[in-house]
Amino acid sequence: MAEHKQKRQTPTRRDEETGVETDDAPATSESGEKLKAELDDLLDEIDEVLE
Repeated sequence: MAEHKQKRQTPTRRDEETGVETDDAPATSESGEKLKAELDDLLDEIDEVLE
């Protein structure tokens, strides 16, 4: 069987004033940083329990 990989696309939206498509990357980056911080905190807690 052949494996199919989906390509993740960054959501884009069209700026209504200029008609130019813009990426929503800043919002994605901000939420990604928040998730990373939460994950780091959880991993720290797990490390403390395992010590």
